[in-house]
Amino acid sequence: MAAILVIDDEPLVAQMIRRTIEDQHAITVQTSAPGAVALIEAGARFDVVVTDLQMPGGDGMWLEETLAKRDPALARRMIFLTGGATTPKARAFLQRADIQWLEKPFRPAELRERIERVLRGAVATSA
Repeated sequence: MAAILVIDDEPLVAQMIRRTIEDQHAITVQTSAPGAVALIEAGARFDVVVTDLQMPGGDGMWLEETLAKRDPALARRMIFLTGGATTPKARAFLQRADIQWLEKPFRPAELRERIERVLRGAVATSA
């Protein structure tokens, strides 16, 4: 059972993700990227981070950049969820070969499969 950190500024979305994968993994939910960083800095350990790409107060891109400095291995085990990359910066970010992402809405099986890929260390971009 892997430890998964789920970050989404919409609590209902975060809880839906939790319900989708909690039967297979230990889930911690945060509603902000800064809150997630605080957890990690306090010593919490996670195998995979599933995060919304665009959030107020610190988006998924900021989170990946921050984690790359503090915990590079964890920064490589992130899955970004997007309802549409609306900025040029977000679109360019998702074009990186090392970024795992899914477009909302996604099927539960897609998220489960993507988590398993990340846990196995496979690199695959958007479905």
